[in-house]
Order: sequence, then C-alpha cells, then structure tokens
Amino acid sequence: MTPTERPQGAKASWSWAYGQRPHVVSAHERLDRDGAIEIRYSDLHKTGRDKRRKLFLDATLKVRNARGTIDRQLVRNVQEAIKQVNARLVAGHPPRQPDLYEESSELTLADGFRKLLHPRFGKFSDGTAKHVKYHVRPRSELALTTLRAELQATGEPMPAWVTFRPAHARLLWRALACRYKQHKTGGVRAAEQVVDVVYSTAAWLRQEGYLPPTACVAPPKWRSQLKEEWREITGVIHVVRRLRHSRVEVRRIFDVLADPDAQIDPRIRLAVELGAELRGGQVLRTRRSQVHLSALPEDAYEALYANDLALSEPTGVLGRVEILGRPKKPGEVVIFTPEQRRAVDIALSGYLRDWEAQYQATGKDYYLFPAGKLVKGLARVVPVSKVVNDFGPLTWFRTLEKVAEVEHMPGRGWYGLRRSGTDVAPDYSSDARELNALGGWTDSETRETIYQDRLALPIRARASAVRRAARAGVGRVMMGGEQPTPNGPVDPSVQAILRQLTPVQLAQLVALAQESEGLKSGSDLRAVVPKVGPNEKASGPNGSGGFLFEDPTENLISQAVARQQLSEVDPPEEKEAGDGARTHDIQLGNQGSRLSWKYLKIPQRSIVLLRSGIALSGHSHRFPSMHC
Repeated sequence: MTPTERPQGAKASWSWAYGQRPHVVSAHERLDRDGAIEIRYSDLHKTGRDKRRKLFLDATLKVRNARGTIDRQLVRNVQEAIKQVNARLVAGHPPRQPDLYEESSELTLADGFRKLLHPRFGKFSDGTAKHVKYHVRPRSELALTTLRAELQATGEPMPAWVTFRPAHARLLWRALACRYKQHKTGGVRAAEQVVDVVYSTAAWLRQEGYLPPTACVAPPKWRSQLKEEWREITGVIHVVRRLRHSRVEVRRIFDVLADPDAQIDPRIRLAVELGAELRGGQVLRTRRSQVHLSALPEDAYEALYANDLALSEPTGVLGRVEILGRPKKPGEVVIFTPEQRRAVDIALSGYLRDWEAQYQATGKDYYLFPAGKLVKGLARVVPVSKVVNDFGPLTWFRTLEKVAEVEHMPGRGWYGLRRSGTDVAPDYSSDARELNALGGWTDSETRETIYQDRLALPIRARASAVRRAARAGVGRVMMGGEQPTPNGPVDPSVQAILRQLTPVQLAQLVALAQESEGLKSGSDLRAVVPKVGPNEKASGPNGSGGFLFEDPTENLISQAVARQQLSEVDPPEEKEAGDGARTHDIQLGNQGSRLSWKYLKIPQRSIVLLRSGIALSGHSHRFPSMHC
C-alpha cells in the first residue's frame, strides 16, 4: 500500500497508513490530545472477533513544529516509527513497548504534572476549580519539593516517570512522617493524598499514551504500608473519626429551626430543613428552577400529605426539589414534607422575596442561597446571582449550634447531621431503596460501612439482647433469677425484638399468637409487651417515628390486637386534642362496645397508617368514610 497523507476535515489533521492487510498500521494526529499520534492495527494473537488495538506513539513524536505547522522532517520521524511497528507485525511479533515509548524516559515528574494541569489538554476542564486549586496542585508541588530535597541530601538523581519506583514513594511518605513528628504539620491522611496524586497522575499519563503501561504502577497495599510505617515513625495510631450529632443534639437543632424568633441566618434554616441528610455543597448550589411547587392552602398541608402517602403510588403533592449532583456523587429528588414546604414558603416570602418577584415576572433564575450579606433580612438583587462561598455556611452552622446549645466540634459540621440521619433512619424503615434515597447514595455499602456508626453503644446493647434471646432459643437455661413468665416483668430481649417491628408486623405476630396459643382478647397480651410512653417513639413507617399514645399504659401490641379484632367501626368523631390537632375516637369491638381501656388517641396524620395496617390485616372494608 502506497503511503498517503489524508487531511481530515477543514482543519488539516495529519493521517497516514502503511503496510498491507492484515498488517496495515494506520496513524492519525489527535489534535484534542496536544498533537499525539495514535496508531491502530490488527492483533492476530488477540482472542475474539475484534482484533483491533489502539496505541499512542511517544509524546515527543509529533508532526507539527513550534509554530503549529506540519514539518516534513518530523513527519519522516513518525513514519519511520510506524514502519518499525509494521515490520514487527509482519514478523509475527506484537509491537514492543520500548519502540513506542523509547523517548518517555525524558518525561520528568514536573513535566508530567504540567501535562496533567494543562488548561486545554489536561485532565481537568476547569483548572480553577476548587478541587484542582486546593487539592491537586498543592499536593503535586509538595511531592516535588519533598522528593527533590530528600534526594539532594543523599546525592541521588531526581527520577523520571518511567524510573519512579515504590522506593521513591516510601521515601516521600517517610519524609512527610518525619516532618509531622517535628512540626506537627499534616497528618497520615495528608501524606496518603500526596502519594496518591503521584500514582493517579501516572495512571492518567499511561492512559494518554505518555508512558508505557508498566511505568509507575502503584504497588498493592501501599496505603496500609504507609499507615503502618507512619505509626512506627510518629507513634500516632491512625483512627478514622466520623463525628456525628447525638439524637438529643439533632432534636435541639430542629427545635431552633422551628422557632421563627431564633437569631440564625434564614439561609441555614432553609438549607438544613431541605437537606440535612444530603451533601451540603449540593444543597447550597440549588437554584429556584430546581424547586417545583403548586399553589396549595397552607392549612391543608398535613391532610394532603397524609392522603398522598395513602396512595399505592404517592406523587409528592406538596412539591419537590431536585438536588443536582455528579456521576460519582449523585444528587437526589426531595419530596417535601409539610415542614419542608412551610420552610420553602417562608424563604420565598422572606429573604428571597425580591428575587422571587423577579423570577415570577421574568423567569430569571437565581440561587436559593445567594452570596453576600442580607440587608434588613433580604437578599439584594444583583445582575448575576452568585452562590454563597465555602466559608459563609460554616459560620451560619456554627451560629445554629450555639443557639441550639450544641457543643461545636471541629470536623463535624453539616456531616454530623448527615451521619446521624443514617443511624436513626433504619429504626423507621428497612427498605434499602428508601434509606439510600434519604442521603443520595446509589448503593447500601457506602451508607452502611462509612456513614453508619456500627460501634454505637445502643446497637451493641440491643445486640446483647438479641444474643441472649438467641441462646435462650436453643434451650439454654438462663441463670441468676426467676425465669420470665407471661405475666411477669418484660424480658429485655423481648422488648428489643418487639421494638424493631412495624405495626403491620405486630398485627401479624398477634394473629400467629392467637392461632397457636388460643388467645381470645387483647388483654391477654398486655402484660408481656413493652410499654410505650407518651414521649417514646415506636418503630413505624411514618415520618414522625411511629404511633404516639396519649395514655402511657397503652402499647403497640394492644393497638395491633385491636386491629385484628376489629369487626365493626363507628364513623370517627373529630375532636380537638390538647395541642390543637384533630384526633379520632375509634370504637372497637364485635358488638360496637368500646374496649375497657382508654380509646386510642390517634393524630389525624396517622389515620392513613392505621387504615393501611387494617387493610393488611384483612379489614380493608373498614373506615369507608374516613377522609383526612
């Protein structure tokens, strides 16, 4: 085949093909990769139908000179390299990597980092992004200066990328460990990130064809070796601290958010209300166009929300906000609860009032959390809406903790709420899809292994109760006192198990107990179930943490028994509860008579859950006229 040059498109990119089938080697210039020469050929030794392979010539082999025009001498050099590749293919040998990368030994570490951070042909599309500006660039510079200083002290030359060995990586982290021991600057995680930027840059250079596939490959388990040597040099044991807010602290924070007179920035009030369990940065970058609302009367939020949840496929009648993310850290669609919808209404009619008026009139989008100080409680309308920087939310959140009387802990911040949410949510749902949607995770592994506190004392205490129950279940006789009796004190193991069941599961448990033991009334079980006081939460699927009873002597099992025994139901009579919420007195019994114990005072928002529980218990024809 005669060598020919084929310009591709209006912009003259160079291409060339050499050889005869099946050993043709085609080459073309990649203008999107700083003029690198890509070659393609058929590998007859490759298994499968697709025999094609693609490689890059050495980065120094190009066809253009410094002025950007094609140089004949440079073209001849490239063609000679392609002919050598073709000769090996004809002889039945694959192209040797030294033939393609024989000049890559001249690529220094500094040149490699420059290629990585190149504004047009580098890895990052935005060289001024926070990740590049504050992480990649400083770490690469620290790696270069540290290695250069250590090697000059020993008289060793600075390695290139193809001569970088694991020994150089060890030299780098050992130097950082000695620096930490003397000056207490950095840490084991910082050293790990510095070494990681070296290996990740080498991986990108190999992918781009600047290095052979075997150059500067990270050895296995280098991270664990780094941490072990760090402990030996500094005497500091690396412990991952994933700080979180306690349940009491979370309650205090949300109590402050619900207080309109609390002296906090209204932007943090809206941000935490919308996405306390999500990634804070993604929440703060939310625009008005991502919020979808419909005109609804405020006094109907609770009823509409409850009716929507009663549907087989809820639609989110109160509205939603789309939190945008990225491929590796996806966002989430948050369906508004009544509290979140009210927070949005207050913000749009409060500090965002002027921006919202402009949005309704012209459709011009804006950030929900704008930068700058509020003037008389209002965000100033400027020609271009800018999102708040990284430091403003830190100040707002610290003020929120101070008002809520929550101790500020460095390194906890917003993620303390996010981690706490992963600990509490499994008490109210066991569906992995719901739990992952709560925090925007794509799978359960990250949520369970990284965010959840697997070493919390309450979990271990409940595990001890399960352990005792499991050992008793195989026939072990418990020592140290009288054995639990049906009418005696409640065994903690039983309490631990029952509190994990939903009301529907409790109803099913009662049905099995009645069938196997011949129980005839709910009072037969009332002595062996855990008591739930007025301020305690029972495991249940509703957002408020389960069913709350005004009478502290009642319990979940009694409620489940009542559902199972329900045969006739009088139309509910609405009454005003002490807190102003409407409740329903429900008559239960075969003859329309009320139970001997106090009526269940069920808040209106819980009627939907009661109806669903009855439906699953075989009484779906009850409550025909109950509308919330």
